[in-house]
Amino acid sequence: QVDTYGTQQPIALLKLLLEKGGMYDRGKELYYKYLRDLSYVAAMGKAGGGRNEVDPRFLSLFSVFNMTFPAQESLLKIYNSILHGHTIPFSEEIQGCVTKVTTSTLELYKNIVNDLPPTPSKFHYIFNLRDLSRVYQGICTSTPERFPKLENFIRLWRNECLRVFHDRLIDQKDKTIVQVLIQKLVEENFPKIEEFVSRDPCLFGDYRTALQESEPRLYEDVQDFDAAKALFQEILEEYNEDHTAMNLVLFEDALDHLTRIHRIIRMDHGHSLLVGVGGSGKQSLTKLASFSAGCDVFEIALSRGYDETAFREDLKVLYNKLGIENKKTVFLFTDSHVAEEGFLELINNMLTSGMVPALFADDEKEGIIGSMRDEASKNGFGPAKESIWQYFVSKCRDNLHIVLAMSPVGDQLRVRCRNFPGMVNNTVIDWFMPWPEQALFAVATSFLGENQMIPEEHVDQVVGHIVFAHQSVGKYSELFAQKLRRNNYVTPKNYLDFINSYNSLLEKKDQEILKMCERLDGGLQKLSEATEQLNELNKKLAVAVTEKTEACRTLLNDITIKTQTATEKKELASAKATEIEEQNKVWKINSTMEKKDAEESLAEAMPALEAARLALQDLDKSDVTEIRSFAKPPKAVQTICECILVMKGYREISWKTAKAMMSEGNFLKSLMEMDVDGIGSNQIRTVKGFLKVLGVGLPEMKGISTAGHGMMKFVEAVMGYCEVAREIKPKREKARLLLKADYDVARLERNYHQSKRELDKINKELAALSEELNALGLKYEQVDRWIVDLFYDRTNLVEYFYSSEHCKHCTYDQQIVPGFQRCLFQAIAEQRQLQEEAEIMERRLRAADKLISGLGSENVRWNIELQELKERRVRLLGDCLISSAFLSYEGAFSWEFRNSMVYEDWVKNVAQRKIPLSDPFRLESLLTDEVEISKWGSEGLPPDELSIQNGILTTRASRFPLCIDPQEQALSWIRKKEEKNNLKESSFNSPDFLKQLELAIKYGFPFLFKDVDEYIDPVIDNVLEKDVKGGQGREFVVLGDKEVDYDSNFKLYLTSKLSNPRYSPAVFGKAMIINYTVTLKGLEDQLLSVIVKFERKELEEQRERLIQETSENKKLLKDLEDSLLRELATSKGNMLDNTELIETLDETKSKATEVTEKLAMAAKTSADIDKLRDGYRPAARRGAILFFVLSEMAVINNMYQFSLASFLGVFDFSLRKSLPDSILHKRLKNIIDTLTHNIYNYACTGLFEKHKLLFSFQMTIKLEQDQGHTAQEELDFFYKGNIALEKSRQAPFFRKKPHDWIPDQGWQDIVELARILPDVYQSLPDDVQRQEEAWKNWYDHDTPEIIPIPGKYKEGVSDFHKLCLLRCFRIDRVIRAITNYVITKVGELYVQPPIISFESIYEQSSPVSPIVFILSPGSDPASDLMKLAERSGFGGNRLKFLAMGQGQEKVALQLLETAIARGQWLMLQNCHLLVKWLKELEKALERIQKPHPDFRLWLTTESIPEFPIGILQRSLKVVTEPPNGLKLNLRNTYHKITATMLGECPHPAYRSLVFVLSFFHAVVQERRKYGKIGWNISYDFNESDHTVCMDILKTYLIKAHELGDEKIPWGSLKYLIGEVMYGGRAIDNFDRPSAHYLHGGLVQWYIRIFARDIKMINLYSRIPEDEGNKDSYVELIEGLPLTNTPEVFGLHPNAEIGYYTQAARNIWENLVDLQPQTGDSGGGISRDDFINNVAKDIQNKIPALFELDKIHREFGGTVSPTSVVLLQELERWNKLIERMAKSLVELQRALAGEVGMSNELDDLAKALFNGQIPTIWRKLAPDTLKSLGNWMEHFKKRFDQYTFWVVEGEPAVMWLSG
Repeated sequence: QVDTYGTQQPIALLKLLLEKGGMYDRGKELYYKYLRDLSYVAAMGKAGGGRNEVDPRFLSLFSVFNMTFPAQESLLKIYNSILHGHTIPFSEEIQGCVTKVTTSTLELYKNIVNDLPPTPSKFHYIFNLRDLSRVYQGICTSTPERFPKLENFIRLWRNECLRVFHDRLIDQKDKTIVQVLIQKLVEENFPKIEEFVSRDPCLFGDYRTALQESEPRLYEDVQDFDAAKALFQEILEEYNEDHTAMNLVLFEDALDHLTRIHRIIRMDHGHSLLVGVGGSGKQSLTKLASFSAGCDVFEIALSRGYDETAFREDLKVLYNKLGIENKKTVFLFTDSHVAEEGFLELINNMLTSGMVPALFADDEKEGIIGSMRDEASKNGFGPAKESIWQYFVSKCRDNLHIVLAMSPVGDQLRVRCRNFPGMVNNTVIDWFMPWPEQALFAVATSFLGENQMIPEEHVDQVVGHIVFAHQSVGKYSELFAQKLRRNNYVTPKNYLDFINSYNSLLEKKDQEILKMCERLDGGLQKLSEATEQLNELNKKLAVAVTEKTEACRTLLNDITIKTQTATEKKELASAKATEIEEQNKVWKINSTMEKKDAEESLAEAMPALEAARLALQDLDKSDVTEIRSFAKPPKAVQTICECILVMKGYREISWKTAKAMMSEGNFLKSLMEMDVDGIGSNQIRTVKGFLKVLGVGLPEMKGISTAGHGMMKFVEAVMGYCEVAREIKPKREKARLLLKADYDVARLERNYHQSKRELDKINKELAALSEELNALGLKYEQVDRWIVDLFYDRTNLVEYFYSSEHCKHCTYDQQIVPGFQRCLFQAIAEQRQLQEEAEIMERRLRAADKLISGLGSENVRWNIELQELKERRVRLLGDCLISSAFLSYEGAFSWEFRNSMVYEDWVKNVAQRKIPLSDPFRLESLLTDEVEISKWGSEGLPPDELSIQNGILTTRASRFPLCIDPQEQALSWIRKKEEKNNLKESSFNSPDFLKQLELAIKYGFPFLFKDVDEYIDPVIDNVLEKDVKGGQGREFVVLGDKEVDYDSNFKLYLTSKLSNPRYSPAVFGKAMIINYTVTLKGLEDQLLSVIVKFERKELEEQRERLIQETSENKKLLKDLEDSLLRELATSKGNMLDNTELIETLDETKSKATEVTEKLAMAAKTSADIDKLRDGYRPAARRGAILFFVLSEMAVINNMYQFSLASFLGVFDFSLRKSLPDSILHKRLKNIIDTLTHNIYNYACTGLFEKHKLLFSFQMTIKLEQDQGHTAQEELDFFYKGNIALEKSRQAPFFRKKPHDWIPDQGWQDIVELARILPDVYQSLPDDVQRQEEAWKNWYDHDTPEIIPIPGKYKEGVSDFHKLCLLRCFRIDRVIRAITNYVITKVGELYVQPPIISFESIYEQSSPVSPIVFILSPGSDPASDLMKLAERSGFGGNRLKFLAMGQGQEKVALQLLETAIARGQWLMLQNCHLLVKWLKELEKALERIQKPHPDFRLWLTTESIPEFPIGILQRSLKVVTEPPNGLKLNLRNTYHKITATMLGECPHPAYRSLVFVLSFFHAVVQERRKYGKIGWNISYDFNESDHTVCMDILKTYLIKAHELGDEKIPWGSLKYLIGEVMYGGRAIDNFDRPSAHYLHGGLVQWYIRIFARDIKMINLYSRIPEDEGNKDSYVELIEGLPLTNTPEVFGLHPNAEIGYYTQAARNIWENLVDLQPQTGDSGGGISRDDFINNVAKDIQNKIPALFELDKIHREFGGTVSPTSVVLLQELERWNKLIERMAKSLVELQRALAGEVGMSNELDDLAKALFNGQIPTIWRKLAPDTLKSLGNWMEHFKKRFDQYTFWVVEGEPAVMWLSG
């Protein structure tokens, strides 16, 4: 590697070692160490092909020998001998062809070396003797048994040549070259067998007997793919039994690669380099090939912090396996395993020597030697340690096969192969091409062929579309890279994902639709059943009424008779009752008192007991479950549970028994029904003992447990009851004895009561019967009215019953009552049956009516929906096809590309193939629904189509999402979306991210990696690829070196702030890369919400509430319908009897109607709200445009990073600060003006002066473009002019320049302007030609931009078109014209940047966002910060400073930690000196959670591209640089001068002189912009100069005032200010007098110059009187013109021409960078084609080199001074054209894809596209401001002058600038 200064540092070190015999020890003392008695042998390849030239001084220290390639004869002898020896046992025919074979091989080798040279893209086309030896190694594996004939042997030779030379080739063109060469050699040497030998496929291997260990393995021709597939299929099945199963499709290409890898592994010392994009199958095929070759596979497992030490430890394990265990092993090493480039150094050693130097420590080496001693001795090795070690190494080498699996994308592989040549020289290379069409078809057919859901007639078409979609994405990816410079890679992994997604999506959606169909079908079937049942009911009802009416009459007869009996019984019972009553008076008086006493006592205890039981009712199962779930409950809870165990009579009192008791289903019910009277005294005693020990009251228990509180209340109430019950027990006993003593009376009482009860019962039954019959009569009123009258006339009924003779035969004591009861019960039973049947019929009628009327509309809708679902199920075939392609491929693309692919290409192709597809097809309708989209919106996902698609990709894709999210929209959405699911966040920078990730995987939490850059730690690869292992019972994923249990709920998200990250194809295969970059429309909608929320809060809240309600209502409607269908489908038996179903239906229907009405109202309200919101859209649109202008500034300078969050802060501030107005359009104008100005001020605070006008102009242009006022083609012209190299020689655009005063480029621009703006400038060339005088006067005017354009162009030409015209004539006035254009369009405010106020900066800052000062020469914000700190109360110890530098990293972090905690201000200066440490600072800032509110972090740094984006985006950026322009400079100075400072000196001249000093300070600073004309050297005049000079002025004037001296001490002031302070900086001899002159003649000179400029009499008439305050001076400054002529600064008026011309070119250059680098150029060809054409054009114009030696000889011995100049010029010229020629060739190769596009080539392409001189050419050419086209003309003229000088001699007139 050559460094910046042309040095190869390792070579320089070796040179020191060889020259001086030693080198320095890099310890602290730097001792020089000499190395004695060493001889050095070195080897190197020829320079070129990626190898650099070696320092010739270094080479001079060696004796150099050139190792030439062996001669043809030598090679023939060597390889002929090898083959002769091998073919001795073969047939004579084969032995006779040996020489021909060797000659053919050498011929083939020679042609390949000539025809296929190495290039940057074909870096591995390095062929040497190793390759020839490999061909012969392969031939020597043949045996006579398998190769008996010549044709078999020659076919083997062809195979070996193809494997060694052909397999490494990267394109079909090169492959064809080799195939043709072999074909030609076979035809020439073996014409008879040519057909047999050339037959394809060419598959050779010894895997036929791979699974039969007893059989010998012989290398043979497998003949064809079918045979190979059968063999490998069997091997694959065997492999899958013992290893993790691989689902491989063995298509032809796979079999080809499999055979190749197997062949390499079976070779002695066979190593392979497999090159292919991620997902090509390299690893899978290697594992299968290794298994079939009888080898184990060894891989390293990356873990966090895996380094070279860990790698060496793994290699020790490998070598023990190889040497000690004697296992043949394949070491599979992929590019993802390269955690450090140093790993490849070890791999390189393993490939070249078989061993890693110093792998084992001495003690480990001793152990190996000891274990290998006997084995080495048996194999003939000596007892010496070196011999045994050599045996171990050779054994390891014999058993080791290394397979490197690498990706060809980018330059990485090329660089690695160049740095570690063993990767190419010591391996057989197999280059994996993109899967051919046959492979794509085979894989798709294999996976889809057996899918039952794809009809047989559609299988081929579906497979065809899958292949088409995959190939189309590849084409779109190329276009994507061309147009937007963004990468997207399509790998076989994506293809397999597409197929698997299609299968799973098809099955999932089919099942969903099937379930919906079944439910709808079930619902419709139930409705049909209900209709049939209603018809049957109507029939039954007619018959039942007639029958039951007759039955009622009969029943009434019976009832009448039985009622009479009951009446008699009642009379008898009444008489007995009177008798008994008299007898009972005695015992009633005795027992009354006892009873009363007992009942009163019991009444006291009963309420507490009932209250406790009610408390138990308040408990639910979950409260009890909560207690039961305790492994070790609170002591109080356990004690109460044990009390209940005692009360319930359990023998074992323990927590285990208590848990068992509580687990009973009716536990709470059993407590409420407990027989408390049955609790014994022992139980009561035990419970009381427990309660006494408990020591906890009810309030405390409530705090411990709800359930415990309820149970404790119950236990205490029961105990209280038991106490009372124990007291009243004797009283109850006494009452019982009294009753026993008067037994007869009691018996009589019992009889009386029994009779009374029977009578009551009869009366009740009669009443019930009357009511039932009454109800029945009402129901069947139309059948028999008299039944109703009879039932209503209850008196007649009873009388009739009493007069009946029906029961007179029954005696009173035996038969009257029972007989009466039987008769009555029979009547009642019949009546009840009648009533029940009537009720059932009525209920069924009612139910059927509800069901049919309620679901009438649904019946129609469900029928339609069912039909639609059936059709949709058919259309799933095409819908899922496109949707799964979208989910697999579309993430990285922008909306335009997605739209084009999905809705134009894929939909059209599916339709053409006649695959069923929805019309119109929408992705959203299949992959999501309105409910979910509404939910996403409420979580913060923007509502535009791109964002919804991104939401689908994030939630539905099979791979985990990696979001390209520069505005952090995905981050905020994911946070809100997963907040309720316990989202975990981390970054790869976090030291414990693996631990956090492990916990998330284990417990199924979502996990977010934020701020991901282009490197994704390979330790998470298994998680990213969802490589979940295990099976039933346990699933796990390997994370680093651990197996982590995998929860299926786990989700992984990754987000990146990078706007255009360059991820490798492997990452595209592992993760779903989704482009979340905000769109203009999306941002506009977001900002609209912000505005409306501020302006019409209630409206936005209503809208958000409406969105939420709509989302919930839609979900509810869906749930209601699902619930209804589920109820219908699951109902059992007669549906009309299912009251619950009918009620559910009724409720569902009413709810659904209500929800539907709400949705309709919501839709109307939403439309009204949207209409109102759209009134504010212009302000939102303005905000979105301004944000994009702001964010694009990062292209100009990496430090200009602005996050969306910080922009929204300014946006919100603008809304608050803008003037309110009740009229909408006025309010909008206020918002737009305030917002635009605030964004301008915010941006300008962080922009350099040279970019502020650029920002204003870009902002203006974007606003104009949004209004449709400016076309992109016009902009391109203004920025680039006419960039054609060959100026058009054809009419109508070829015009000879009419006047000499018009610049050459200007005339070409005029012609081009007439072409692109024919409506405005079509006749411009003619007008300029005809009206020369008018145009000449305009051209010569000092300010042509402000005077009218000549001729007809005075009116009707837009402001921008005037700019275009000015570009053609006066480039030097373009800057002033741009300023005027901005003022005209948006106002003067936008060309007057704000003054940097530290107070304002402090107000805008916050503890979590640092303030970054971007330093410019001479600026030092530290002093201003100290003043601010003093004013803000942060002086002294509360403000900390630290100047960054080596060794300050830890100190800085400690200070930061302290400042965050204590609320200090911390300033870290010169952060650019520790760029790498800034990443640590970024991590530290991310970890800040709750900083002290006073904490502030201030950083100073120079503008550097490596500054972390994360810090810049979250920070407030401030550029401390003097403003551009005299007025702005003076304004800035006076902003920092306070009124107090002006009043510090009492001298009357002080304030005026401060103004003059400030004027002088502005002048010396402003002169710098005029380059060498202003100052010969650009001096860093800064604010400190002005401050010190003010102090000097104050000191001298105070002294003069105190002494009463009226004279101003001009001499001292002139010397100190002019000579010392300002003049002291001037080191150039011409600059010092200028400074002195400027200051010396300040007063008189400035009176004249300033007055002339501002058209005033003299300066003093504008300077306020001595007593004038600060405001007077500020007012004066504000009245100055915005721009000044150079005369104000003491320069000639023409001085500004150079400055303004360069400024215009600079602003154009930056504006060109800001333009979209699309793939289309003006001519309708792609960007790359345009660049390629320009490159070829220039290449054709590059002349041959001048032969300097020849020219030198022609000059002879006498070389004149001018000839010396010529020779020096020619030397420089030759260097330039060599560089031009080489770079153009490389660029064309890069555009063709042959080499990688390096940064240098990218810059070259960009310059050619924009018509600029490339930087790499500019370095070798004279400085120029010309465009590329003009420079090429200048280039040609230079060549003509040099040629004339060389051929004709020194010219008479010298063209100096050439």
